[in-house]
Amino acid sequence: MKLIAELYSTEVYALISRCLLQEASPQDQASLKELLDADMVLKEQFEQLKQIHARPPQGPSDEQIDQKFNRLTRRLEDEGLL
Repeated sequence: MKLIAELYSTEVYALISRCLLQEASPQDQASLKELLDADMVLKEQFEQLKQIHARPPQGPSDEQIDQKFNRLTRRLEDEGLL
């Protein structure tokens, strides 16, 4: 049995990426809709990718990183190490 990733061409995944990133042209969007309507397995994969793409990042935000860096810097300054 082939891996699912091997079932479709890179062009199809590039089209999906453009659509998920909202970089697709109206023609791209129509092409993807046609592909998804014709292939339920691809449609299921697309829905899974859409859910993954919609999830917030798992790591700390830039603001949280900046806050931690600032706390560390203040602590080092308070201890005379910086």
